[in-house]
Amino acid sequence: MAALPDESHIAMDFTPYVPRLVIEWLAENPDREWREVDGTMAFVDISGFTAMSEKLATQGKAGAEQVTEVMNTTFDALLRVAYDYGGGLLKFGGDALLVFFDDEGHERRAARAAFEMRKTLRSIGRPKTTAGTVTLKMHAGLNSGRFLFTLYIGQNGGAMIHALDLKTAKARCIDLPGTGDYGAATSWTLQLSKDQRTLWGISPGYGRAVAIDVAQRAVTSAFASANAAGSLVIAVVRMSTTSQTVSVTDSAGNVYRDAVAQAQTADGHQIHIFYAANVTGGPNTVTATFSSVNNRPWLAIYEYGGVRATDPLDQTAGAQGSSATASSGPTGATTTANELVFAATGLPASYAGAVSAGAGYVLQRQDTGGSRAATESGTAAVPGSYTATFALGAPTNWTAVVATFAPVP
Repeated sequence: MAALPDESHIAMDFTPYVPRLVIEWLAENPDREWREVDGTMAFVDISGFTAMSEKLATQGKAGAEQVTEVMNTTFDALLRVAYDYGGGLLKFGGDALLVFFDDEGHERRAARAAFEMRKTLRSIGRPKTTAGTVTLKMHAGLNSGRFLFTLYIGQNGGAMIHALDLKTAKARCIDLPGTGDYGAATSWTLQLSKDQRTLWGISPGYGRAVAIDVAQRAVTSAFASANAAGSLVIAVVRMSTTSQTVSVTDSAGNVYRDAVAQAQTADGHQIHIFYAANVTGGPNTVTATFSSVNNRPWLAIYEYGGVRATDPLDQTAGAQGSSATASSGPTGATTTANELVFAATGLPASYAGAVSAGAGYVLQRQDTGGSRAATESGTAAVPGSYTATFALGAPTNWTAVVATFAPVP
């Protein structure tokens, strides 16, 4: 796509409104008008919003704002769960959601997500408004099989994706975002950039372009200052789904190796520790690239000096579980004294509790948003086996990995 003048660009993040299936579709084969996908469709209906809306309608704008706040808070919490289990939102339907799960184990993940969404709704409790408390209940229906999807981009920025269940011949029509405040256009073309990180909506009638950020295909992080030549760079990646792969590169051309990785098979996330040894000095931006669009990824980068330049990785360990303590399990015996011990934990996106470092470790960083993960480090003063732990504020599914790196002799 030819570059557009700066004054014709309007940057807007439409990602929450564009189904993941559509983004993947445009990335893989934008000219294809239909595709068949094996998966599970989940219809989630929340009762209680209508009664709340009727009570608050008499309060004018203030009442409408309360309705919006309660609905947004509720749906945000539920979608965090769905995304963490690899689901992709197809449509909001008033007080209902249509979520599609594909890839390996979609039936199990969809069922588990529905169960966890009900638990999440119960944890929200009964929201309070000026018209009284709101009682919310959830009903869910699941249907697994092969679905035929057709994508149509029409006039005025409108678009529809049709989903046909090939087993029952039942169809659904899902509207995609229109032009909204950008005005009507004679046509609308969606095109993914070459780096597959920007979805352009081209409106010839107005000569404008809307950039839709789809950075879930790749996520980047830059060091605040230049790397020191010969140092060790560690990159931690937390990603949703267990079926995708991830690779790490950087702007300096350093080579990254996946030291240790662990999948959480119950809720479907992964945690990885990558490293690059003896790096080139200078400014550096690190990029994690996924095999497909990934929901709620997280990338954290670190630089350490005093680490052996050649083959610094010594021992690793990884584990998954469900409890209030995330534990990597024991490494093999380290071979030298004073090794760097670096650990990471991955948690469900819906987890809202605290995370703190285990005994003997210092918490380095954590994500408290939609991709829950944390890192910690310590020193293996004497050769031996080491286990990294993280203390959690409440029991939940977790992954934990640890790697040790030998110091300069």
